[in-house]
Amino acid sequence: MKNIFCQIILIAGAFTISSCCKPIINFQEVIKNESNRSIELIRFRNGIEVSSVALAPSLKVVTDIIRDATEDSTIVVYDNTVRAVYYSSVLKTPGTNLKAIKADDPRSFYNANSYQVTKKDFRCGGSSTISTFSFTEQDYLNASR
Repeated sequence: MKNIFCQIILIAGAFTISSCCKPIINFQEVIKNESNRSIELIRFRNGIEVSSVALAPSLKVVTDIIRDATEDSTIVVYDNTVRAVYYSSVLKTPGTNLKAIKADDPRSFYNANSYQVTKKDFRCGGSSTISTFSFTEQDYLNASR
């Protein structure tokens, strides 16, 4: 009887332990190139290039290049020829490029409202959030004007 009781306790304990999970919070930012053009994003901090990432047409990457709190601007180069300048909200004095896309513009990747957000909640209290910004053919056309 004592042996059966111990087995029941062990099985119940194992079931309880296996049914617990730690809440995990995962956040990813994704850049998608939905245009027909190659794209290079060149990131600047205090006017100095700090990094770049290239995206072939129809490619997406998980990255930390967007919405970095320390960068001041990014140049997006389409097909190695056409450029668009994006200013972040870090700039205290806006740059002199009148065609530059400001941080609050609806098509700026510095604007959180420009992202498609997918959130999945887990049963144990965690979540996964994926924020996706897509460069489109229209972005290229706008930059080429």
